[in-house]
This record gives sequence, structure tokens and C-alpha cells, in this order.
Amino acid sequence: MVKSIDLNSQSLRVEWQRFKREFDCYVNINELESKSEVQKISYFTLLIGTEAADVIDELGLSEEDKKVLKKIIEAYDNYFTPKTNLYIQRMKFYQRKQVDEESVDEFLSAVRKLASTCEFDKKDEAIRDRIIFGMKNEKIKEKIIFSNEFSLVAVIEKIRLYEMQKKELNR
Repeated sequence: MVKSIDLNSQSLRVEWQRFKREFDCYVNINELESKSEVQKISYFTLLIGTEAADVIDELGLSEEDKKVLKKIIEAYDNYFTPKTNLYIQRMKFYQRKQVDEESVDEFLSAVRKLASTCEFDKKDEAIRDRIIFGMKNEKIKEKIIFSNEFSLVAVIEKIRLYEMQKKELNR
């Protein structure tokens, strides 16, 4: 079932993205695409939750737009996803370094999440570079730099292999 939006959430943007993803699944599973616009809006309103449904009056939609689900969703997008400062997002990305006891997968996940708001033309390259230059282990960083590995996948595989070997040695 689709979980309604919690307006008390620390991150309404994340809460909204989760709801949209779940609502899309609900629409597909229940074949709502074939339903009338009124029915689809009714499902949406019911599933989003009472508090979030009440927000519709704050969205600035015309009466005509309130009859089109796509327009309603776009208005909620704008409401729950405020515009971000690209420079601040990229600053956070470039300053991210691996912390003690953080695995490569945890670090990679954090870097990918930061990269998702940075609008990079070559996102994989930016992620690869941040992983390499943000790593704690200078030894593996140096090996990767001198190996001339240029793909994100190859770099991650090398780091994972090194982590596995290190764990095996410490057993």
C-alpha cells in the first residue's frame, strides 16, 4: 500500500519522491491509467493523506488545473522540491570525504546521493573522481591513480577488492 506523506518529516523532498514512486507503482498495479481523470485524482488525494491533500489550496492551481492529475503532481513537485543553489550542492559534493570505518559502498552511496543534486554533465566521472580523491587510504588511492583506470566501475572494483583483501588479512 502507498504510505501517505508525513508533513512532519525532516525532508519533505525525500518524502515526496518516495510517495511519487509508490503512487506510480500503485497506478500501474491497479491499472489506473485507464480510469477517468476524476478517479485518478481521487485515488491520488486519498493516498497522499489528509494533511498533504489540504496543501492543494496553497499550490496556486487554477480550477481547471485542479482537474488534471499531471498539473497537480507538477505543482506538488514545485512545493516539495524547492530550488537549490547548484554551487552549494557542488560544494557539498566536492568536500565529501570518506570517514573512519565507512566502507567504500557506504561512501559511494553518499557520494551518489550528493551527485544527484549537482547536475553534472558527466556524473560518473565526477563520482569516480570524488571517490578517488576523497578516500582515506592513501595507498590504494595512489595505486588507482597510477593504474590509469578511467571507468567508475573499474575503480570501485579495485577498491572493493582491496577492502576484501584487507579484511582477510585482519582475520
